[in-house]
Amino acid sequence: MAAVGDGLARRCPDPGRRLDERPSLDLVRQDPMDPAGAADAVRDMAHQHPLSARSHALRENASLRSAWECLIGRSASRLGRGASGAAFPRGAWERSSRTLYFQEFAMAKKPKAATFIKDPLWYKDAVIYQVHVKSYFDSNNDGIGDFAGLIAKLDYIADLGVNTIWLLPFYPSPRRDDGYDIAEYRGVHSDYGTMADAKRFIAQAHQRGLRVITELVINHTSDQHPWFQRARKAKPGSAARDFYVWSDDDQKYDGTRIIFLDTEKSNWTWDPVAGQYFWHRFYSHQPDLNFDNPQVMKAVLSVMRYWLDLGIDGLRLDAIPYLIERDGTNNENLAETHNVLKQIRAEIDAHYPDRMLLAEANQWPEDTQLYFGDRKGDDGDECHMAFHFPLMPRMYMALAQEDRFPITDILRQTPEIPANCQWAIFLRNHDELTLEMVTDKERDYLWNYYAADRRARINLGIRRRLAPLVERDRRRVELLNSLLLSMPGTPTLYYGDEIGMGDNIYLGDRDGVRTPM
Repeated sequence: MAAVGDGLARRCPDPGRRLDERPSLDLVRQDPMDPAGAADAVRDMAHQHPLSARSHALRENASLRSAWECLIGRSASRLGRGASGAAFPRGAWERSSRTLYFQEFAMAKKPKAATFIKDPLWYKDAVIYQVHVKSYFDSNNDGIGDFAGLIAKLDYIADLGVNTIWLLPFYPSPRRDDGYDIAEYRGVHSDYGTMADAKRFIAQAHQRGLRVITELVINHTSDQHPWFQRARKAKPGSAARDFYVWSDDDQKYDGTRIIFLDTEKSNWTWDPVAGQYFWHRFYSHQPDLNFDNPQVMKAVLSVMRYWLDLGIDGLRLDAIPYLIERDGTNNENLAETHNVLKQIRAEIDAHYPDRMLLAEANQWPEDTQLYFGDRKGDDGDECHMAFHFPLMPRMYMALAQEDRFPITDILRQTPEIPANCQWAIFLRNHDELTLEMVTDKERDYLWNYYAADRRARINLGIRRRLAPLVERDRRRVELLNSLLLSMPGTPTLYYGDEIGMGDNIYLGDRDGVRTPM
């Protein structure tokens, strides 16, 4: 295959500077015995790189913009255009020009007593760094990452130039789904430390000018959660029983797809204690909460207030298209689900006006747009942000085909969003590289190109990290990151990708991409 830079240069009559003229530098391979040394090596290499200095990047602003516009074209502006008509959100190009390859533009350390400027739209200028507490840094040599270790690495994270940290679930959990099966919402898993450690982490992050987003899984809980243990023993029809969704048979909602076809045969599981089936959209040990019960909404809002009162800046709402069930539907993106989110947003706006809700909805752009809510003037009234899932696989398709069409095509299909809302865009995350939002033909193409080893395939996706996906080709890593950091939207970066970290294909399920830093 021709070099990506060659393909770009051929398509750009005068990009100002061919991307493939940059020196070819091998990705730094992380030494598992010396992760700190690997990070130092990357930082040293970044300072030697001809584009590493911010001033150099700004001088090349015009040529970078030319190359970007040639590759993507004007349709990119639709991704970030709001009701105000502005083609790019605040700071979109300025941010991208100083962070062409985010690891190489290491910013000066932030002051130890940084304070946030009051800005309810801070998330529109954020650069998010996604971290798994258990996989990041182990402070006590027990083989598991913890909050104390994460605190020790806050200066490193700040040096990357990011300004927001997103934490994967760290709550008490049996961890049958790596923490997405929550057994207690108000707490920290003992392996990761204590609540005091979590509070100290939030305070220390804020001192460095870093905001903190955490997961809140409100669609379901672990079957070990006290709410479920109480529900299965309660009388049918009681408020306690109705915290979850029950049925006397497993035929209800038969028009609903099964998400994890490789492990689940039904969305219903029999519970011998309750003497009924309970509903679950994911694993059979994750019963779905019943948002038709007002007591569930009250309990969820109480949990949100708990973490926001501790200083959390944003909540990523996991799996929100599935909050409500109705007969005769596919039980996704229902109007009643949007009513739930409007109630949550009203609570946030009333008491926490500078906080943010981030929707995880793996849907088409026109469906995801609805999770920003109805417009009231220029504003949405549901989630402030939502992930743009269909864009991600198309960046890999464009790279493989050396053709911008997959990207420009999905951007043309992306509707305008309220002015106070923002898309979150990403290359990789803690899950598989999902191929749900592509055609069967496109999925086969991407599987064959990026996951010829069938062990890398899972569900409808690919369980590989960024560097292995592109065969550790630094130029392709840089090109993908330059696209990510240049596009309108808030970029989300996955821990370890800044050092070209690998994965472990021998670990089960999605754990292969959640490897230790």
